[in-house]
Amino acid sequence: MLATLFDTAFVVPGTKIRFGAEALLRLVPGIGDAAASALSLYLLYEASRLGVPRLLLARMLVNVMLEGAVGAVPVAGDAFDVLFRANRRNVALLREHLREPAIEAPAGRPCGSPLGGSYSMPSIMRTSRTAPSPSFSASR
Repeated sequence: MLATLFDTAFVVPGTKIRFGAEALLRLVPGIGDAAASALSLYLLYEASRLGVPRLLLARMLVNVMLEGAVGAVPVAGDAFDVLFRANRRNVALLREHLREPAIEAPAGRPCGSPLGGSYSMPSIMRTSRTAPSPSFSASR
C-alpha cells in the first residue's frame, strides 16, 4: 500500500520509530518537500477518482498541507513528518468513508456505492438478466 511506503516502510534500528520514503525525500532541502507533497497529493487524486465527497477531500488536503508546511521547517519539520503521517491519516479517512453503507435513493436518482461509484437505479435494472422467454423449451 502506498501509505505504508510513504510513511512507515522503514524502522530506526533499536527503536519502534517508523518512517517512510516521504520522510527521506523531505531531508533534501527545498525540492524534497515539494516532491513528498506531490506524492501525498497523488493519494488525493486517487480518492477523487473514487468519487469521495468534497468535504472529505478537503480534510485530506488539510493533512497534506499541514505536513508540507510544518515539514518545511528544518529538523523539527522532519520529526513532525515522521510522527504526523498524513498519508496514513488520509487512508484511514478514506477507509472509514468506504465502510459507510450506501444511501438508498429513489428510482432514477444517483445512489452511492461502497466502492465509491455512483449508479442510477434504472441503469442497474437494465443490466440485470431476465428469465428466458417461454417460447424456448429445454427439451431439444
